[in-house]
Amino acid sequence: MSWLNPGLLWLAALAAVPLILHILLRERLTRVLFPSLRFLKGEGRQLLTRRRWLENLLLALRIACVLLLIAAFARPLVGGGSGPTGTSQHEVVILLDVSRSMTIGKRMEDARREAEAVLAKSPGGALLAVATFADVGSAAVGAAKDRDDAAAMIARAAPTGAGTDALAALDRAIDSVRGSTGEIHLISDLQAIGFPRTHEPRHPPTGWTVRVHKVGGGDVQTDGAVAISGGSFPAEITPSERNLAVTARIANSGPERTVDAKLIVDGKELDRRTVHLPQDGEAVASLVGTVRAAGDHPASVSLLAAPIALPGDDSFSFVARVVDKVRVAVLDGNPSDDSASDSAYYVGMALNSGAESPYAAEIERSLGDLKGRDVAVLTAVESLGADDAKRLDAFVRAGGGLLIGLGPGIDPARFNAALGSLLPARMRAWSEGSHYLVAADATHPLVAALIGDGKSDLGAARFSGAADVMDSQDAHVVMRFDDERPALIEARRGAGTVLLFTGCLDRRASYFPLHPLFVPFIRESLRQLASRTQRSRSLAAGETVAVPAGATVVDPAGHERAVAAPTAVSLGQPGIWTVRSAAGPGPGDGAITLYAVNADARESQLAALEVAEVEKLVTAPTQVQVRAVGRGLERVLMPDEKLAAERRWNLGWWFLIALAALLPIELRLAQAASRT
Repeated sequence: MSWLNPGLLWLAALAAVPLILHILLRERLTRVLFPSLRFLKGEGRQLLTRRRWLENLLLALRIACVLLLIAAFARPLVGGGSGPTGTSQHEVVILLDVSRSMTIGKRMEDARREAEAVLAKSPGGALLAVATFADVGSAAVGAAKDRDDAAAMIARAAPTGAGTDALAALDRAIDSVRGSTGEIHLISDLQAIGFPRTHEPRHPPTGWTVRVHKVGGGDVQTDGAVAISGGSFPAEITPSERNLAVTARIANSGPERTVDAKLIVDGKELDRRTVHLPQDGEAVASLVGTVRAAGDHPASVSLLAAPIALPGDDSFSFVARVVDKVRVAVLDGNPSDDSASDSAYYVGMALNSGAESPYAAEIERSLGDLKGRDVAVLTAVESLGADDAKRLDAFVRAGGGLLIGLGPGIDPARFNAALGSLLPARMRAWSEGSHYLVAADATHPLVAALIGDGKSDLGAARFSGAADVMDSQDAHVVMRFDDERPALIEARRGAGTVLLFTGCLDRRASYFPLHPLFVPFIRESLRQLASRTQRSRSLAAGETVAVPAGATVVDPAGHERAVAAPTAVSLGQPGIWTVRSAAGPGPGDGAITLYAVNADARESQLAALEVAEVEKLVTAPTQVQVRAVGRGLERVLMPDEKLAAERRWNLGWWFLIALAALLPIELRLAQAASRT
């Protein structure tokens, strides 16, 4: 048995208080002779004996109540802390960090040397296990047959382009222990990001220790670096002018500066922008280019002459896929002979205008067969039949895109009932008033495409009315009106995406269809919806892809590797990977597949912890930690032990239950003793 608050046990001395009060306040007997009552002498002795028995029992009960109350707050625990149920042998587990930061200098070489030293010092006959780790889920502890096998596993360890999560690796190692006693040796550069505060560290079982070995440190400048922390791009585009719009987020960990970003497709520079980076802040670079040839194109956004912490921080890779025209079904919910009040007319004109338009839109009065369509547009549609609503729902959840435009005269109850399962937000009512558009998310690809070149002004388009909508937790607001009401809301539904525009797409409540912003707004909205129906081929460094037999894998450096049998290939290096399948008569034979691989942007944060800090975090628990506070010291239950304690048999609760049961008994005994 152990105690979470053992310092409270000294209060057990208070159990003497009922005894002291009993001695001091007990009734004193005075002998008085009454000859006439000598015949009741025997019965009087019985009453006196019964009363003393009740008083002693009451005293014991009160002492027990005090002890139970103190013990309950001291929180006794039974269970936990047991060692593994496997063999009684001693085990040595070596955890080797192979994250991207280990590519710096001689860090990996030093880590192997440290692991070999641990192996050499391990006791004879001990079980041996070696694991390499990087990000979450990458650690796999492998049991070694003998020392030579363990040494070979250490020699094969090589850094990857993945991020770091040392706590996840420790969890995996703890889950795999076989010996009743042992050591876990963590060999890493101890990047602070590898020990996230959101991850509550687990501790090894009784008889096990964690030893930390640090490599690197002082071999790289950690301040003043720039890195591309992510980007957005359309998964598919159609042949047209300026059809590729890309945004890249650039993080700056140093002083205020400017950098140049360029867009490269098929090895050719298509666009270049100068980006101003605030001190220790982030900025977005928006670049636009034209790609007409159908197929997949290797592409990237790169920074020029920017100070970086790790190789690859100045580049973001992606695959630009060019396909045929986007097929669009436009459902006219407000058909009219007056084109000025017909939303579908303006949407169709915006999509089909121009001989090189990447869209093929058909206006329909009723929802027909959506097979072969990429996107559907509902313009001022108030309601749908049950079959149409079911067919539209299946279309979106299977990967189709849907744009919904509202307008005056729509009954909210009928509208919500017909489209409730698809709507990013439910409609409340239509309200009048003057409004203009503002960007709610400047990094969204749609907004970036509209205002990234500085030629489009969202605020120039005026609206005399808009729909009020109810908040939705699973939707994202892309644009708002100037009064903070949502204007364009996006939500995922199954494999597809829905955009809800709360304004009007005709001239009944605005002059938006006549504004220069209208055509790019409609086209970019549908471009985003069409591109999100396709699976992106962007992967994180360290992910694997299935490669068929006979294929050839080409890494970003141009090195080729032939694959004899079907296998999973780890894409460790950032950049564009190429997989060429073997030529043959079957469909897909001889095909070329491009994969864009990007490193974990967090890995560029090279700030490291000290060995003492990590050991304090991951070594065997003491259940209660003493820490300094403003008024002195306080005892704090460690987070992981608190969770473990909830799974143990906590006797404190049973003591409280026993105390609650004894109190009524004590009351009845006290009443009985007073009447005796």
